[in-house]
Amino acid sequence: MAHPMLSSLWYVPFEATDRTLQSPFAPVVGPEVTAGQPFTVSLETVRPAEDPKKSSWNFDRIFHQNTEVMITSRSTLGARPLVERVHHYAPHLEPGQVIQDMLSNTVWLCDDYKDATTLYIELEVATISDSARNRQETVEGFQTLAAAAGSAYPVIMPYAALGEGVLGAINKLWNAVVPRERWAMAEAVKLAPPKTTHDKTIRIGQYVVFDHPVDGTSYRLQDNAVLDGDKVSSHISYAVLRIDPVQDVSNDFVVSQRVATLLTQLQADREGASRAGAIKTSFGYLTDTLESYTNFTDLQRYQELLGKASLTDGEKQQMQRIAGRPELKDFLPKKQG
Repeated sequence: MAHPMLSSLWYVPFEATDRTLQSPFAPVVGPEVTAGQPFTVSLETVRPAEDPKKSSWNFDRIFHQNTEVMITSRSTLGARPLVERVHHYAPHLEPGQVIQDMLSNTVWLCDDYKDATTLYIELEVATISDSARNRQETVEGFQTLAAAAGSAYPVIMPYAALGEGVLGAINKLWNAVVPRERWAMAEAVKLAPPKTTHDKTIRIGQYVVFDHPVDGTSYRLQDNAVLDGDKVSSHISYAVLRIDPVQDVSNDFVVSQRVATLLTQLQADREGASRAGAIKTSFGYLTDTLESYTNFTDLQRYQELLGKASLTDGEKQQMQRIAGRPELKDFLPKKQG
């Protein structure tokens, strides 16, 4: 009798009819991301275990009535630093509670996928013993930041124009999180570049990530992004991620993600630096700088694609997107010959 495959990460193609979880190892059914293709990664669902006694989570802390809870992700594509986002903030969680009311569900934005880059995602739950007290103001601040920047980035907060009261409430909340307990709500997700043999690869569709290896073939993901409740063991916690192809990623949101990435790197440099003096920066200055940098990289990318003998559909769409930017039309290189 064959032993079942155990894994913490499982896959469901959008076009699947029975919605049974499949192995994400190549080759599987479901389209891989192609070079030049834009895509978004989103967090749809988080569900902690129903039975606290059998779970690896510290339920005494997470489900305490006086403990506020925050769900965050840290993600990156390639060798960039991990960028943190806040997805959910609540006074407390209940065992088995299905969480889908996200402040922002965006985990990562990719406006132009380049070959040989790996997608990496960590999902965490953090507890906050001391209530921020200004909860409504804090939630509104997160929502404002998510609407303006595409996600709620903690690293951007000190530079965002949210108002003194709102910013103070968010900073107080975030400062309360840092020294408190943080737990991985599921095992880290690492998706290899397309066509990588014997590995989990970046595919369009939904991914279910568990807090420990399970036989996913016994589970079915319903249309509402929740596992079939009758078959889910009471001690299992899981999250549902989805990767969607998009025609056009908001340039403003991409710039905000690059700002957050740069600020994360600057923060790491500052905390690890031996030289005296703080690194001073401005969100407005970084935004303007990265908008110029985006223009430059788009022109550079257009030149690169122009010189290729054949293009994928995604790369053709990238050329059309860049050619459609009015501020660049006078600077686009022409094909020789």
